[in-house]
Amino acid sequence: MIRRVAISAAAALGEEGQHGVSVEGVTPGGPAEKAGLRSGDTITAARGRQIAGERANEALREAPRDLKDGAKVTINYLR
Repeated sequence: MIRRVAISAAAALGEEGQHGVSVEGVTPGGPAEKAGLRSGDTITAARGRQIAGERANEALREAPRDLKDGAKVTINYLR
């Protein structure tokens, strides 16, 4: 579960000018949990691509699209 974070919300987190998507939950035992993501984290980039703007959620879902199952993906996030 993710949602887009506006500049004002990111600024409230102390990260002026940051964008991203907020992790609202992770599946127990799923890849996100195994990678260490937690509810409340804000994903700012995936595979070197900034996750921002009106298409942030879509950009995050597209990031692993051309990868094989089990491939590793670099995610930048704020906690």
